[in-house]
Amino acid sequence: MQTTIASSVEFSDVGLHNGKPVTAKIFPSPANSGIVFVRTDLRDCNNIIPAQVRYVVETRLCTRLANSARASVGTVEHILAALASCGIHNARIEVDASELPALDGSALEYVRGILAAGIRQLDQPVRVLKIDKPVEVRMHGAYASLMPAARAEMKFTIDFPQPIGCQTRSLDLSNGKIVRNLADCRTFVLRHHIRELHENGFGLGGNTENVIIADVENNRFISELRHADEPCGHKMLDAVGDLSLAGYPIIGKFFGYRSGHNVTVALLDRLFAETDAYRIVVADDETAARLPGVGAVPDDIPQPKLAVGSSNLH
Repeated sequence: MQTTIASSVEFSDVGLHNGKPVTAKIFPSPANSGIVFVRTDLRDCNNIIPAQVRYVVETRLCTRLANSARASVGTVEHILAALASCGIHNARIEVDASELPALDGSALEYVRGILAAGIRQLDQPVRVLKIDKPVEVRMHGAYASLMPAARAEMKFTIDFPQPIGCQTRSLDLSNGKIVRNLADCRTFVLRHHIRELHENGFGLGGNTENVIIADVENNRFISELRHADEPCGHKMLDAVGDLSLAGYPIIGKFFGYRSGHNVTVALLDRLFAETDAYRIVVADDETAARLPGVGAVPDDIPQPKLAVGSSNLH
């Protein structure tokens, strides 16, 4: 059956990119309403922004959505990944600024809040998007595809200079596995890119706790890793969030090679353009039982290493 959050939950911090204070609140929502964002600071225009791929307007370093009234909200991928990993199909997210809270740079705090608030089943069956034939996109040396499979699966490869290097990771996304394996994987940056990012208005809310900093010149991480392949895990987490913009859980295997927000969004656009490549159907009992998030519980949440203080990116 479809689900929503059982009670409201609130998150406050600064935006990862704009560095400005923001509060986001997740509220229960009825069946078949999907995930929607509401810009509560905008009252003189349409402030409702559905979390659907056709509303994507920017994919540089984050995913930004906007409606026809130009009300927008950015860095949506982490909260969307958290909702997907907890199996939430319907929710209303009220946000009082143009970017979601950074929190720890992963989906961990969102997941913790959602599972603490609880998950409520609704009275409508869940529908899924089943991949019937392969769909792929290639862009500037990056690649992504969706292939038919019996459940939601993902394989991802990244290739960066050391100390990150080439990392490959595969994961069955069923049940609480995203929570256990990906939720605490933080975003990352190459140290020599930080000044340019700041000059272009990105990463202003980043610090050494919510961003993994890779120092290429000295072949070391300035931030302490939670997992040896945490950068690859974060790319997978981003893909989980971006793929949720399909509007339905996807039953198929996603493969990404050096891909980011732009490639994943382009892949969804290609998928919806090829109407024989997918079907939207009511999930049978076997499929419904192993959807992402089904059965996820607070004990699935990773316990991160204790923070020892942070400093701004430099």
